[in-house]
Amino acid sequence: MAEAPPPPVEAIGKPEDIISSSSQAKPPPPSSTAKGLDSFLATVNYTLYLLSHISTNPPSLRSITQLLLGITTILRSKLLRQTTLSIPPPSQPAAPSALSLHLTSFCNLVTETRTTLRLLNLIPISLGLRRLLAKPFNPKTDDALLHYLNITQLLAYTTFQAGENIAYLTDKSILPRSRLLHTNGPAGTGKIWLLACRAWTVAVGLDFVKLAREASLERQRRLEIKAGYSSVKKLSTEEEVEMERRWWNALFKAGCWFPVCVHYSTIGGIRGINKGVIGVLGGLAGWEAAAEAWEGTAV
Repeated sequence: MAEAPPPPVEAIGKPEDIISSSSQAKPPPPSSTAKGLDSFLATVNYTLYLLSHISTNPPSLRSITQLLLGITTILRSKLLRQTTLSIPPPSQPAAPSALSLHLTSFCNLVTETRTTLRLLNLIPISLGLRRLLAKPFNPKTDDALLHYLNITQLLAYTTFQAGENIAYLTDKSILPRSRLLHTNGPAGTGKIWLLACRAWTVAVGLDFVKLAREASLERQRRLEIKAGYSSVKKLSTEEEVEMERRWWNALFKAGCWFPVCVHYSTIGGIRGINKGVIGVLGGLAGWEAAAEAWEGTAV
């Protein structure tokens, strides 16, 4: 599995948000202070990843010159119809600078802080799942597909959080190593981290299905209003604008997190995705979540 920080909690969301999305009567409640804190830490975390990558691999004049020489050689070979190319060899990567080492250490500290704060997340996620299962299903107001998607998503997040807790506490030598872990050190818990990240990928992937279903229901509601059905609830212009804004924000965050999820969930990671790409995607999603949390504090 690719080496990367554990998944962010703001991608998980509050159990209350998932429960309330089963009904289209009202938008989910504003973010909590704990979620806002992790959103802020996630923004800092992934920004540090980007800065660390840039400081380790700065675009030097030599690398730009070699790139231009390589392009010139290819173009010249095509014009002269040569079959062999002579491309300058890539330069050796420079040793990490002092700034890069400091940024990486700070990034690792923020990552461990966020993982430690998430240790208790299994409690609200489990309680949210219990409340969702105990909530009586009303076919007149609730959508059956969204209801079961929410249950599946919470089960995936429960698997993720349980796996992350076990792997993290085992790596810290707080939990004893199982006989299934034949090696010592973090490599011994790699299979647990992999399982947790794959559960996170499933949960984030379900966001796309839920958003598509919500868009379909909203389209159906608007068609029924045009057809003159009096039983359909009408929303004010402000409510519709806010609902659309929340929908697009959710799609944006899911679109940012999904490539990162898949990268974490594959052995060796996705080719072409490095710390810089992870930093950009995670930073954008974290910034969006932090902005929503800040708006939730408005009086």
